[in-house]
Amino acid sequence: MRLTVLGTGTARPVAETAASGILVQTDTTAVLFDIGSGIASRLEASIGAAKLDGLVVGHMHADHWIDIAPLRYKFPWGEPALRLLRVQLPPGGKDRLDHLAIVMSERPGFFEAAFDIREYATGEPFQIGDLTIRAYPVGHYVPAWSMVIEGPGGERVVYAGDMGP
Repeated sequence: MRLTVLGTGTARPVAETAASGILVQTDTTAVLFDIGSGIASRLEASIGAAKLDGLVVGHMHADHWIDIAPLRYKFPWGEPALRLLRVQLPPGGKDRLDHLAIVMSERPGFFEAAFDIREYATGEPFQIGDLTIRAYPVGHYVPAWSMVIEGPGGERVVYAGDMGP
């Protein structure tokens, strides 16, 4: 597995880095974990949205997911994408995404035309390509999850996002 840190910033913008976002890749799979402000552009500078197999969001604070909006604009506008991007959100995340489309003055189904949107459950494994991912709750002041990411050879990365106030 390869780990690329695309951003480590906070909700407060800083010049040195984008907000939260890491890219985990194997020879056949690329998954982005969190997509805070500035990460969509960093993703384009790295591998590009077209090469992404999935996106996993650890919690619904803006510095961990707000660039899902510019990412959506990388996909076809008027018709469904040929290959939907797998998007795994925390419980209740789909409802927040629907509200974001309204706030952005976009049509109903705006995100669904490009994304295969699912919500994960605590401790239940899910697959994206050859990665197995399990989400576990952490002690943030809103519901938040860390991710245990296992590669095809048993190698592991733990991505914790926010674990405190």
